[in-house]
Amino acid sequence: MTTMPDHKSLALIDALKAGACCLIVLHHLAFYGPLADHADDLYPARVEWVAQHARLAVQVFLVLGGYLAAKGLMASWGDAAPAQAGVVWRDAGRRVVERFFRLALPLWAALVLAVLCNAVSDHWMDHPSISAAPNVLQLLTHLLLLQDIAGHEALSAGIWYVAIDFQLFAMLTLMGAVARLAPQPRGVLMGLTLAALSLSALFINRHPSWDVGAPYFWCSYGLGVALGLSPRRRELGLAALVVMGAFLLEPRSRLLVAITTAVVFWAWMAAQGRVLPRVAPWCRGLSRISYSVFLTHFPVCLVVNAIWVTFLPVNPWVQLWGVVTALKVSLLAGWLFHERVERPLVKRVSGRVSGQAATHPAGLST
Repeated sequence: MTTMPDHKSLALIDALKAGACCLIVLHHLAFYGPLADHADDLYPARVEWVAQHARLAVQVFLVLGGYLAAKGLMASWGDAAPAQAGVVWRDAGRRVVERFFRLALPLWAALVLAVLCNAVSDHWMDHPSISAAPNVLQLLTHLLLLQDIAGHEALSAGIWYVAIDFQLFAMLTLMGAVARLAPQPRGVLMGLTLAALSLSALFINRHPSWDVGAPYFWCSYGLGVALGLSPRRRELGLAALVVMGAFLLEPRSRLLVAITTAVVFWAWMAAQGRVLPRVAPWCRGLSRISYSVFLTHFPVCLVVNAIWVTFLPVNPWVQLWGVVTALKVSLLAGWLFHERVERPLVKRVSGRVSGQAATHPAGLST
């Protein structure tokens, strides 16, 4: 039986999620809104790096998400003995539905906040990062996590990641259901994971037009799944070689970040957590609220941008202070949203959500 991550593995997960969460918020502050444009005069190279490269932190969430989802799936199998097809597919369907509402219910609440904050920001400033009021069809596709597939403008930066997270989880659950019908389900699931990873890394991920669907991101997510399914060097080494081969075929920084995350995580598990024995409480707390921060930070940052450029002087130091304030307010808003919205909603979905840990990201969108 495969167990859920122990506290030593979770310590590294918390550290990585906390760092990636902050990078994503800073990326959106640098990429959207006028604050960073004015502060750019002070640290142009750093602002440019954050605007262009901090978004790669999403690869960390993809790898961790695959790992946690695989651990949860294997834990739900018990002794992993072959099961009846009807039981397998009902269980898979239940897990997918629970996952959808686990992600979608907080998102729906965050969409209300996004629409309101866009309206407030639009009243004070004119900027391309502000979305227009949604029409009925656009809102419906957002509620169903289909906005990118339908080609609709996102109401908030990063919503694409929620849809991709759900697709990836559903894809893994489907593969797990197929594998569970076989005599050796874990081995079959690992084989399916490696096959999908190869197809994604060598072909699909090379075409940006595919980035609205899960197969495009499986090259990173699949590395995490391989980590969660087995710590064996042979299987993990094969997954790493496939991704490195894809990187050599066509260098992509996202692949390099993903494989680095996977190798660091594997080395951490091999060292049994001796390298980083403790994680600060604030780091654990930020990791816990990272999904809420992801959902709420962009509309909050829009409002802070609007207030700063409307009521405060256009001075680089003042605007840099605005960037720091936006980051702090985003984290505070994420904590409030987690405590008052996300947690109560999740409790209503299922008492078994803990077996379906999320890639909170956090998303980290571009």
